[in-house]
Amino acid sequence: MTTRFRFGMALILALGVVLAGCGGGGSTSDPVSTVKAATDAMQAKQWDKIADYACAAQKEEISKQFNFAESLAGSLPGIDTKKFSDALTIKFSNLDVKEKSRSGDKAVVTMTGKIDMNIDATQLKALVTQALKASGQADVTDEMINLALGAIGNQTSFSEDVNSDLNLVNEGGKWLICD
Repeated sequence: MTTRFRFGMALILALGVVLAGCGGGGSTSDPVSTVKAATDAMQAKQWDKIADYACAAQKEEISKQFNFAESLAGSLPGIDTKKFSDALTIKFSNLDVKEKSRSGDKAVVTMTGKIDMNIDATQLKALVTQALKASGQADVTDEMINLALGAIGNQTSFSEDVNSDLNLVNEGGKWLICD
């Protein structure tokens, strides 16, 4: 469970940093607006909209990666993905988004700043309890929960500097992430 949990958290962090521009809900009339709307969507936990701003070549893959029910089912069976999402907070700070280049239907946007992810420790404990019970543990004790949390390093906060160039393409009049 430890490796799978770390993989799940690493996946979410990596996607948040690298593919942040795939989020939805805002303007896609220019590359910078797409990226800014994406960070807003990430912070608002609008997971079901993320693939809306992926290019056609990436749409299916992005949709699968941000489908927590599907991605966590294999690594943490029995987890209530709604509760997982509720426990997760993503915040971008000192975000600077600039168009680096544009040629025809292709553009590169530079995004710098910081992404902070936090998982509510109380909710994480409840999720670990749920995962242990789903794995067949009948009587889950505090010792078992603490051991599981210790195995994942009791990491409930992650902070990462963002310094990414995001490739965008214009498809049907919309600028979309296509990394």
